[in-house]
Amino acid sequence: MRLALIISTLKAGGAERVMATLANAWVKRGDCVTLITLGSVDDDFYPLDSRVHRIGLNLVKNTYGVFDRFHTFCRRASALRHSVGATDPSVVISFVNRTNLLTQVATWGLPLPVIVSERNDPREESSPLSMRLLRRVLYPQADAVVVQTNSVLAWAKKVAPKGRSVVIPNPVGHPKKIWAPTGQQKIVAIGRLNRQKGFDVLIEAFAKIAPLHPHWTLDIYGEGPERLSLELMIQNLRLTDRVMLRGIISDISSPLVEAGLFVMPSRYEGFPNALLEAMACGCPVISTDCPSGPAEIIRMNYDGWLVPPDDVNALANSMSFLVNSAADRQRLGANASTVLDRFGIDRILELWDGLFHQLSGSGHPAMTVSDVKTKPTTSTRAA
Repeated sequence: MRLALIISTLKAGGAERVMATLANAWVKRGDCVTLITLGSVDDDFYPLDSRVHRIGLNLVKNTYGVFDRFHTFCRRASALRHSVGATDPSVVISFVNRTNLLTQVATWGLPLPVIVSERNDPREESSPLSMRLLRRVLYPQADAVVVQTNSVLAWAKKVAPKGRSVVIPNPVGHPKKIWAPTGQQKIVAIGRLNRQKGFDVLIEAFAKIAPLHPHWTLDIYGEGPERLSLELMIQNLRLTDRVMLRGIISDISSPLVEAGLFVMPSRYEGFPNALLEAMACGCPVISTDCPSGPAEIIRMNYDGWLVPPDDVNALANSMSFLVNSAADRQRLGANASTVLDRFGIDRILELWDGLFHQLSGSGHPAMTVSDVKTKPTTSTRAA
């Protein structure tokens, strides 16, 4: 099969990580994969198999004014249409809302199936009215709209009716390292430093338990627009020697296996990669039961804990309990690695293959994760 994958950039981020993972997996099994970004190849953060055909359009720039934005949109659409046409794909897969809309415009009228994929929770994201209206017009024209959770599926069915909504979660790879209960007194969190990820709540919760657990520290990995405000918060709470903003790290397995506990305090999610990877390596985890994602990954008190989002006290109490109980941390960690059975890369490729199989037929019936289990697991390959 010839696959054309489209995303804005391959900079550090969850959607970008997943697209690189899928590209490498597909090309490894023998598919012909072209990965196209609006940004430059020089911006790539995630490694790609050398067999992946990589195209960077280098058309990411700041735009000012209606005319400038429209002109830039047209340039991107024209360049993208040319690149897609030149690769002659069997199917086009686009990630992230704005790029999805651009891809649909760029491929309009081309005789090939187009799949658009929402990589966050669109019910929680703040999108301009113009983009919401475009999505209502264009998404029904897509051959399939992929979302990551069953909780977002109802939204997708309204935006893209006629049975074209599909649930395919993020994959998680086998960990490079395995967590062991070594007595590390460190809480680890990973994600973009923005309001969505809720690190302000985590820092406030840690401040409540810090006097009770003087040897424990908090490490937060990631970058984003809230760095300065989080640094100020840490200073005001007098936690500069206990809470560290570590920046972006290419290999998150090292801090995960060295953590005593992983915490994800998000206000909303898509299908969180960091949570999957923490569980895959056997790290005990706490997550907010936020819209979309964690509740479809964590089985409460079996392989992790869920707490209400934006609830400082609930998060503080949960962290304090598990910090005090090495036995519970070890039990949760031992069960957490079974996440690989549900969301391992081979399992997720089966779900994509089920979608490809459906698109190769005459209809596009709606599918959920459970539905696709009954579909053929081999892709329809083009010559």
